[in-house]
Amino acid sequence: MNRIPKNPALLPAHPFLWLLTALCAGILLHGFISHTAPLLWFLCCLGSGIAALALHLPRSVSNTAQPLRMLSLSQAFLFLGATLSSLQDVRSSKRWYGHYLKQADALVVSVSDDPQPKTRTLLLPVKVERIRYREHWLPVEGWLQLYLYKKDSLPAFRPGQKWLIPAKVNRIRASGNPNAFDYAAYAARQGIFYQAFLSPADIRLLQEAHQATASLTSLRRAMAHCLEVTVKDSITRSLIAATVLNERATLDEQLWQAYSVTGIVHIIAISGMHIVLLAAFILLLFKWLPFPRLNPFKYLLAMAAVWLYVALTAFPPSAVRAAVMFSLSMLGLLLQRNSPPVNTWAAAGFLLLCYNPNWLYNIGVQLSFLAVLSILLFYPTIRSWYKPAHRIGAWLWDALAVSLAAQVLVAPLVIYYFHQFPLLRLVANLPAALFSMLLLYGSACLFLLYAIGLPCQWLGTALSLLTNAFNGLVRILAAYTPARMQTLYIDTFEYWLLMLATAGICLFLKYRSSRYLFAGGLCGLILLADLMIKDQIALRQKRVVVYNTARISLADVFSGRRSYPVYKDSIPDRKTEQYTRWPARLAFRAMDTAAALPQRVYRIGGKRILFLDHSGAIAPGSYFPVDFLVVSSRCAFDPEAWYNTFHPGKIIIDGSLPRWKALQWSAQLKALGAPVYWVQEEGAWVYPPLP
Repeated sequence: MNRIPKNPALLPAHPFLWLLTALCAGILLHGFISHTAPLLWFLCCLGSGIAALALHLPRSVSNTAQPLRMLSLSQAFLFLGATLSSLQDVRSSKRWYGHYLKQADALVVSVSDDPQPKTRTLLLPVKVERIRYREHWLPVEGWLQLYLYKKDSLPAFRPGQKWLIPAKVNRIRASGNPNAFDYAAYAARQGIFYQAFLSPADIRLLQEAHQATASLTSLRRAMAHCLEVTVKDSITRSLIAATVLNERATLDEQLWQAYSVTGIVHIIAISGMHIVLLAAFILLLFKWLPFPRLNPFKYLLAMAAVWLYVALTAFPPSAVRAAVMFSLSMLGLLLQRNSPPVNTWAAAGFLLLCYNPNWLYNIGVQLSFLAVLSILLFYPTIRSWYKPAHRIGAWLWDALAVSLAAQVLVAPLVIYYFHQFPLLRLVANLPAALFSMLLLYGSACLFLLYAIGLPCQWLGTALSLLTNAFNGLVRILAAYTPARMQTLYIDTFEYWLLMLATAGICLFLKYRSSRYLFAGGLCGLILLADLMIKDQIALRQKRVVVYNTARISLADVFSGRRSYPVYKDSIPDRKTEQYTRWPARLAFRAMDTAAALPQRVYRIGGKRILFLDHSGAIAPGSYFPVDFLVVSSRCAFDPEAWYNTFHPGKIIIDGSLPRWKALQWSAQLKALGAPVYWVQEEGAWVYPPLP
């Protein structure tokens, strides 16, 4: 029997790193088994916790019991993660309105936020409060996305209003477009599973919004009004609103793309940089205090200011992460307790995921946490590579070292999610940091001068000149970023290989151990082999994709590394191209786009596919059998002629038809016995099907 050592393997130097790993595993476990009841997860968590407590009570244990201690405690926190995830899932609540929709005919909803204009609709984020179920009104809960078709005269929608709407809701479904963003999964993690498309005539106002508004809401509106009055340049005004108030609705899309290409989009998102600048400003104001006893007051005031600002910006996850880490650091100073920075980082992640487990899937949270971890791990080593003799050189090298360190773990994730590598980020980061600091502090002075009634239009003009000069530099850097750096694609397996290879090489540079070099080099070789194999497969591919789009016919034929549009006169808008066609071409490694093919019949995998692209009548007695028939709004609807002439094994209705017409076509075709596939209901049609 051995006494427990002071720092056994069970209690490492970074305990929260261990707890965070177990918690993340539990959250992911619930994602795979999401139908499990919260009670079952809780019982597993309780049982594991009791077992861990029983194993930890004895002061002396055998060596074989040490792994059991670790296993039991890991299981307890794993099941804790699954329990918290299940409790966060609104579907586990008996009051969720989704349980009653099959026999419901009306809903009472309250507007939760300002409306968001779309191309053809107006999006109202609403919360469902009551549902008419079997002729009885039941109190319920849950979120709904309400889309109202734009008319000449729409009522004024304000947060707090209550509306009566019909229960004509549809489940939010993934588009099914290859490699496209899974919006259904994203919405589900926000607790939103249904959406409704209604005419303004279908809804009725029940209760007007209360006049009283929250103090922070009033402050946000006052700050937005200040920007409208003092900043005449619309781009500068939208940029300040995004970087200070987290309002990105009016941000110029081309400017956002330029920031993304150059790798400085992080200066727009409310994150650690904003928190550091705010805290530094507060602490600098009270630096003159000569009494050490007032230091706690200074730290508490800085913490309060930071959390007030995070609340003002509506608690974006990356800002909450920075605020939690800052608060933990301040509490450590107040309590005179030192903790390793990595342990503080892990503690912040642990607390955030306990509050909202779904933040584990948030891209902004992943980028923010990985950037901080990368800086903590690699900044000291990179900084030691060079020691400038002058103070300005030292400051510039420090900034460059921070930028380099942040890229180590962030770059693979950027390639995985955004399919690009910001090659000129190191060049853009230094002016971006300086610009961001000047813009934030200048905006703070602008709000302060406006609040006390002093002239400040001159400051708005100065900020506009500064912004335009910086944006000009960003556009130049974006123009010189190679196009090949914006068309990178790796799947999940390749991402982890790239991450392991990067980590192995970095650890070798830090510790000079050959085993890290071997592990990193091996992962790199496996990655290269995997990429080469998939490139060879892409050279021999032949497939067709009918995309799930709205009111437009969009289809591609992929042959080798080239993609051929089926409809040459069907030109999608920029967003449709970016979020629909572009991801598929990346995934199929077919970025070389050729002109549209003249024929409408394709043979793929021994099957004949016909794209019917005319409105004329089919000659009686015609016979041209096909395996798949693709129809669109370009065709004159003639179901009997289609079925008798082409004898299709399946009829695919593309996304160009409005919903009511597609449903009508589908019903009549099914009545003739023809199998029907409607892309807007079942997702994009891909042949041969993807594995």
